[in-house]
Amino acid sequence: MIIDADAHVIESDRTWDYLEPHERKYRPVALDGDGDEKFWLVDGQLFSREAGDLDLPIAVRQLDDLKSRAEIMARSGIEAQVLYPTLFLQGMPSKRPEIQAALCRSYNRWLADIWNGDHRFYWAVVPPLLDMQASLAELEFGKKNGARAVFLRGIEGEWLLHDPYLAPLYKKAEELDLAIGVHAGNGNQQFKDVLFRKDLYFFGITPILAGFNALASSGLQKSYKTLRFGFIEAGSQWIPYLVREAARRHEKIKTKGKVDDFSTFLTENRIWVTARTDDDLEYVLRYTGQDVLMLGTDFGHLDPAAEIDAFDVLRAKPEVGKETVDAILSTNARKFYAI
Repeated sequence: MIIDADAHVIESDRTWDYLEPHERKYRPVALDGDGDEKFWLVDGQLFSREAGDLDLPIAVRQLDDLKSRAEIMARSGIEAQVLYPTLFLQGMPSKRPEIQAALCRSYNRWLADIWNGDHRFYWAVVPPLLDMQASLAELEFGKKNGARAVFLRGIEGEWLLHDPYLAPLYKKAEELDLAIGVHAGNGNQQFKDVLFRKDLYFFGITPILAGFNALASSGLQKSYKTLRFGFIEAGSQWIPYLVREAARRHEKIKTKGKVDDFSTFLTENRIWVTARTDDDLEYVLRYTGQDVLMLGTDFGHLDPAAEIDAFDVLRAKPEVGKETVDAILSTNARKFYAI
């Protein structure tokens, strides 16, 4: 089974049809700005309502036409996608726990309705982190309805990935055999204000690096037996630097994240990474081995990470052996997402 480890859905008005009657006052309002700009108005704030890859029909991007989407996937031999959100990449669209919980519940039920036993479209459940009990309930719901990961960003509000606040979430994810999908994006408004420039588009990458550093330097994974983390949509070129940085931090300032061997650190700590086809994979593989790299197309989006033909491009790279290609295209994602 060939797995697209990073695909997206563009939210639509239908996403919010699952709000309970008492929650409908929180429903995001779709607005059009100047030119091609589109927005969601949520709790008095504007968030980009991304149109995504305009070469794909809107019904495909918004998962209203699953048949056509599956036909496009099949051209590259992709049998299943793992779906990540679009709106929530920008941060939680409210600082009010009751609004977070309502919007996450509606989004998660929309994805569950789309999945409905269809093993072509798995998904990552979005937890309303300001309400931990509601978050744990959403993980339970997601596990029963096609979710294979928990969506997080490298920085969540004031929390890094090793913050004790997130421990109940990790415990529940391990119990349910759900991976933690740390996706490029931003959960901190101050970072977003500084780094979100459409010409630079770096607001989503920086938190990934911060999140990995927190995980690697804290030794968090020693507290768990099977919990899996994946760093999604940031490529893999940064891995050699940050693994070496973790080793240096342990040596110089005595962090808990000891690195015994550069080449096995990720596998020993159950950390997966989505690569890009233009990464220097021969070099990166020295630090990752062939068992933790995955590949995603960023299907549905149009940004620097998007590469809808990524699977065909990787297959054509002569410097990457067939065994490694097979692992990246299938085996590794199946293990990470427990598919």
